This record gives sequence, structure tokens and C-alpha cells, in this order.
Amino acid sequence: MLIQLGTMEKKAFQTIFQGTTRTAACGHNEYRGEKQVRYLIAFAAFTFGAGGQSPVSGTFAGTSPCGAAIRRMLAIPAQPESEVIRWELTLREGRYELRYDYGITAPGFHGIAKISGTGQRQGSFTQTKGTPDNPDAAVLELDGAPAMRRIGTGVLHVLDAGRALLTGDGGFSYSLNRKEEAETPVDMALANSAPDMSYRIAPLETGPDVYAVFEGRSPCHRIARQLEIPVHAGCTKAKWRLTLFQDARYRIEGTLYRRGAGEGTWSRQQGTFRLKSSSGVPAPVLLEGDNNVLFFLDRELRPMTGHLEFSYTLNRRETAGPRASR
Repeated sequence: MLIQLGTMEKKAFQTIFQGTTRTAACGHNEYRGEKQVRYLIAFAAFTFGAGGQSPVSGTFAGTSPCGAAIRRMLAIPAQPESEVIRWELTLREGRYELRYDYGITAPGFHGIAKISGTGQRQGSFTQTKGTPDNPDAAVLELDGAPAMRRIGTGVLHVLDAGRALLTGDGGFSYSLNRKEEAETPVDMALANSAPDMSYRIAPLETGPDVYAVFEGRSPCHRIARQLEIPVHAGCTKAKWRLTLFQDARYRIEGTLYRRGAGEGTWSRQQGTFRLKSSSGVPAPVLLEGDNNVLFFLDRELRPMTGHLEFSYTLNRRETAGPRASR
């Protein structure tokens, strides 16, 4: 297959390739060379293999906020009250079928506690590319339904009317996860046996010292294994708050950091945020979808696939201080 590279792709591939060949030529620090190659593979999978014009099929599911923008796009009435949407999107041979429920949540209840209404749409879809922040982003155009951006092979993210990634909140994102790759949800019997998972969290940072604050909830076990953090078998979700400071410090708080916040330094490399822990323990690597949405990457630097209830996505808090370019 012949791939036409855009300006951004050419620059990124050149940067990664040059770093890899320099390492190989020097004959030392093989690990750095291996990491550069993994970046190259991940970048190619994210932009082309998962995104380009390769065929897409399968069933994707997720739970998102029921915000004003998506209400307008799906013609969801203002009443009765609805807080979240449960999505199931099936893609096959250029056709799609979208089913969705919307309703309200309740403490201690996963997903929708009370359904306010349901919807269904179907039609054709085409694969295109380009969003306001990324002219080479892979996009699925659904006739009569919101467009989706492809994030790796296992995730679709809903776009707004202006083709930007919809920003979720601390509870839910607008990511849909491929069922065939989904992380297995925790059995409720195990969940009910889990110990108290509460934790302390610092006041929300604001002001000029803050680069950005991101929050979200993800599945628990796959990311805990990646970070080498032991968790109870009944852990159903991991809550996250990531604070990035202008001086390149970070603080990460949440379910997996109940004994104390993770701290260290952060940098941007080939469209990712790399966290380096001050204590030397593993730290997350996050793909920058745009200024407001981040996606967790696995050890092979592939976007991680969640399940119906939670996605491996973080959303920027609007209350954070103004972002400066770095």
C-alpha cells in the first residue's frame, strides 16, 4: 500500500528515524534505539494502520456525558433529565448502525441507573482525514450521526460539529472502545468484596504556574499491571487527576496513588506526554489527541482499549490556568 505523508508525518518520521539510526550507528544504548523504533511503529499505527484508509469494521461501545453539544447532534430532548449516554456502534462494509440510551446515574451504580430515552440511527459511512488540529487525523464520517476520529485500532472518539474531539469530564469521556479488544469488566461479586478505595486529593491547582489539569476514570487492572501497582481483584475503575506545571513538574493523584501522589517531570515527545517519576517507578505515557483530550498508551505505545463503562481517556479541566506553548 502506498502511503502519502503529510508535512507533520514527514517531520515526525524524520525525527524518529534519525534518532534510531544515530543510536544504531553509535553501537551503544540499544534500549534507546528500541524505544525510538517503538515510537515509529506506534506513530505509524496511530496515523495510518489505524487511521489512514485501511478498512474498519467491528462493534464499539462506551459511556459518555450527555452534554449540550451531543444533545444537539443526536436531537436528545432537554427533558427528562439525562446525564450520560450509553453507545453501541457497529461498522460493517461501509454501513453503520448506532444504538444509544440516555439517562441519569446514581451513587454506587455503574452506567445508567434510569433510562430517559433511546435512539437508533443507521446509514453509510466513509473514511476521510483532517480535523482542525491535525490535517492527517483519520476520521469516520457517519451519514446522519456524529463523526468519529480513529485512535489506534481499538478506540473511536466522537467529534463535535466543528470536527474537534469532544471533551468529557472527570467521570466519562466521549471515547468508544472496540468490543473485540475491550478490557474485561470486573465481576460485581468481586467488586462488592473490594476494600475501601478512597484517597486524599489536593485542591485543584489554578493560575499561571499550571500548564494543564486532566481528569478521568479508566478501567483498573490493565493500567495497574502496566504501572506495576498491586490492586484488589474487585477494583472496578481508576480515578485520575494529572496536573502538569509550567516548570515541567507533574503530580498525579487518584485510585492507584492512595498512598501518596506520584510526582516527577514531564516532557513532550512525538505527540506524547512522557512522565518520568522522581522515585523511579513506572509512570503513564499519554497520547495528545488535542489540547483537551489525552489517551493512555500501553507498553508498546499503542492506545489502550477500555470497555463499555470506562475508557483510557483523560479530559482537560476548564478551571486550569491558561496553557502556554512549550
